[in-house]
Amino acid sequence: MQLKGRGPEIRRQFKKSDPLGQGHISLRDFRNCLELIGVKVGGDDSLSEIASVLDHTLKGKINYDEFTSLCAQ
Repeated sequence: MQLKGRGPEIRRQFKKSDPLGQGHISLRDFRNCLELIGVKVGGDDSLSEIASVLDHTLKGKINYDEFTSLCAQ
């Protein structure tokens, strides 16, 4: 998944998916967010793999700060 350097696009879509500004979105919204910027996520196995890295609390939510810091690496 090629995300490095796409911070502004990701931020824009993430914020649209998080209208209350809670700092996290659901896995389904996260997949939609990525697809809206042209990043194709495979099946549920691929999404589960991403979630295992990003969803540290195992609540089915992706935290914006953790995600963007991972993208910057």
